[in-house]
Amino acid sequence: MSKTTRDETKLPANAYSRKNPFRAELIGHERLTQPGSLKDTRHFVISLGDSGLSYTPGDSLGLFASNSPQLVDQVIDILGFAADAPVTNNKGEPATLREVLLRDYTLNRANRKMMGGLGERIPQGEQRNRLMEIVDNDEVLGAYIYTRDYVDILKEFDEAQFESPEAFVSHLSPIVPRLYSIASSLQAHPGEAHEGIGIRGKALVETGKTRKNELRLVACGHCILPNDCPDIARLRAGNTVGRGSIPRSSAE
Repeated sequence: MSKTTRDETKLPANAYSRKNPFRAELIGHERLTQPGSLKDTRHFVISLGDSGLSYTPGDSLGLFASNSPQLVDQVIDILGFAADAPVTNNKGEPATLREVLLRDYTLNRANRKMMGGLGERIPQGEQRNRLMEIVDNDEVLGAYIYTRDYVDILKEFDEAQFESPEAFVSHLSPIVPRLYSIASSLQAHPGEAHEGIGIRGKALVETGKTRKNELRLVACGHCILPNDCPDIARLRAGNTVGRGSIPRSSAE
């Protein structure tokens, strides 16, 4: 990700868009739930700086999450590809496999396209039969992909072999913004947007298998926490897309 330039911060508010997001800074962060609680809800304060962005109570602010580096490294290790293998990102630009898995594509929840792609790459046998039983039942497939990430699925169906990093990436879903209602007003907090966001909690899954202690929000929560995501998060206020940088030293 490129760093903020002085010219970028001076752009008028109407110049910001999904393709040209505003970089904002996380300036406040505190936990609202008690230690030991299964829920982890936090109060975040995001500076809008001199962006000129405005909102009214009830507007939404969204975060373009990045994936956990640990999750990305696990996926790459299972696939057996080099982290710096060349691929094309979701904007059609050259990048490395690790870069696109960190920033561009969803890894914490699988999609139906990937399940079909696995079926095409597993030879006839018990493992393929088990996969097709899942794929051919829409209700079972929906429950299966909701409760698993790509580490789970690639380990379970380890006979599938993708011919290239590009082939694997082509089956992934792009990361989309997670929207949250803004819990503040510019009149009370000029130049700021306040958010209450749940980070993680117990996922109760009735699949007969023990799942990790995580919610689907985990990718978003990972990225907004200062100590976990020191570089870039992206945010959206109202109809304007923005981007927030979160330095390690902020909000401690």
